[in-house]
Amino acid sequence: KDISFLLRELRTPDILIEFVSRFPSAAQEFAPRRLAVQAALSGDIEQVRAALRIEQDEAIRRDRLWWEPLKRELEQFRHQC
Repeated sequence: KDISFLLRELRTPDILIEFVSRFPSAAQEFAPRRLAVQAALSGDIEQVRAALRIEQDEAIRRDRLWWEPLKRELEQFRHQC
């Protein structure tokens, strides 16, 4: 469980590369679920950085989508008071 958690959550390129080199079989199994783990298996830090940027951009996009209706609702509430 701890290995899966770290494969899912690590965001530092050099640490992620080191981690997958210590647990290659778990990383191979997990790789289809995360581009950064796939990149870390190659050992190419620039590929890992690029994959992490993609993940970060996607997280920001999802965050904006989640907050947008709440922001509109708060704005409406503010105007009603």
